[in-house]
Amino acid sequence: MSAPILQADSVTRTFRLPRTSFRGMRPVLHAVRNVSLDVTEGETLGLVGESGSGKTTLAHMLMGLDKPSEGTVSFRGRRLAHLTKAELRELRASMQIIFQDPNASLDPRLKVGTIITEPLRSLKIEGDHQERLHQLLDAVGLASGAAERYPHEFSGGQRQRIAIARALAPHPKVLIADEPVSALDVSVRAKTLNLLQDLKEQFDLTLVMISHDLSVMHHVCDRVGVMYAGRVVESGPVEHLFDNPEHPYTRTLLDAIPRLRGGNLVADDLADTPPPIDGRAVGCAFASRCSLVLDQCRLAEPPFLPLNQSPGRSVACHVGLSAVKRDSGSAG
Repeated sequence: MSAPILQADSVTRTFRLPRTSFRGMRPVLHAVRNVSLDVTEGETLGLVGESGSGKTTLAHMLMGLDKPSEGTVSFRGRRLAHLTKAELRELRASMQIIFQDPNASLDPRLKVGTIITEPLRSLKIEGDHQERLHQLLDAVGLASGAAERYPHEFSGGQRQRIAIARALAPHPKVLIADEPVSALDVSVRAKTLNLLQDLKEQFDLTLVMISHDLSVMHHVCDRVGVMYAGRVVESGPVEHLFDNPEHPYTRTLLDAIPRLRGGNLVADDLADTPPPIDGRAVGCAFASRCSLVLDQCRLAEPPFLPLNQSPGRSVACHVGLSAVKRDSGSAG
């Protein structure tokens, strides 16, 4: 197996909120809580969860756009917190991000050619910028004449292709896609996901895909980490996660995937995840929504531990871990 190209070690991110009273302490929001993960070079890792689960905050820390309150993020063994500004600028070319909404991420005052080549200028990357521009336009399926047009002249799917081309411009090794298809029409989502897969192979990329939709993960990812209330509560190979989810929250996400029933398209509703405020809640954060809740779930937060009977999988769930112990005891 290849060595990890990107690592997060016990990463936590907190934010101070405005005071709710004149003399009161400022509340603390725990957006990401003690998350550790490795991204293996060449793989596609998915991070999935509801709004408020901490996915985007974690992505910004992986990119070095935000600093963890605790823990460390490393790129090829180099801790981002230990790098100088010059070293971070150099590293920025190796890690790029595709934002969710191309309408907001593309400057409407600039032509497409300027937008795509801007990272090459700002990062002072040498070479023929026009040649790179035309190579990228061809790679994302846009005509060379697109370079002289403005973003508003394109459809939503085409604008996202422009954003992808811009992210690829400085020859990155890691590409983080933050909800890259959620702002697009259903008709173009599959085409965009297929494009990302093709570009991953063409440019030898490592891809981190963020989404609230597990069906997107099933389409493109090798491994998936499921996030809830700032924690990764389950992780493993995508096929195993779909075939045999261990955490009740993962099952909830799978039930939320639209499917046909009686000729109608149905799906279970999901509520946004409330991030913990003022310290970690006692017990499992999912206990109030879990139909399998145990007394222990309300008393102690479950540890994130590997499943011995399923290599490559881990879960933070008292119910799942209890089942593993029972199975191990009967086997012995």
